[in-house]
Amino acid sequence: MKAAVFFLSMSLLLGVTGCGSLKNGAKIQLDDFSSPDVYSHAFPGTSALACEASRRILLGQGYILDVQQPSSIEAHKSFQPNSQSHIEVRFTVTCAPNSSGSNTATVFVNAIKDRYSLRKSSNSASLGIGVFGSFSLPVTSSDDAMVKVASETINSEKFYQRFFEAIDNHLDASFKPQNLDADDANSEPISS
Repeated sequence: MKAAVFFLSMSLLLGVTGCGSLKNGAKIQLDDFSSPDVYSHAFPGTSALACEASRRILLGQGYILDVQQPSSIEAHKSFQPNSQSHIEVRFTVTCAPNSSGSNTATVFVNAIKDRYSLRKSSNSASLGIGVFGSFSLPVTSSDDAMVKVASETINSEKFYQRFFEAIDNHLDASFKPQNLDADDANSEPISS
């Protein structure tokens, strides 16, 4: 009985370790949760301000908004490096307030890159002609279609750092005091 349990546990262990690699020998990078946060950053102000800054930055970079809520945004942008391939980046932003009274919010970001490739598929059919009996002529056609060939999370720390720096710059510009003309500053308010 102990031998059977041992062999069963060993086969399960070997099966689980086999799940960590792909057929072509490439290994899947698993999260160890010990590295610094690549996908999140804390900002001063409310989560609504942080999400608004994120929305404006994505719009300014040519992203199309798919979902827009006060605390989350989903957007995408398409690229076509050549006539045979297509790339789409899907961006997800979630803004969450930090502890009450801190007046800070954390922005969580994730970008996924989907790659598509042009594939040809052939279709064939038979054309029966009634006058000649069961005589058939083959009719073939070819269709081109973009097929998703890969999907991966962008894990470049520099990519996300540039996004967070853009939010910082936008928030800094939002909180700068408005410049007043000297005449406006010295004039008294109009009373009725």
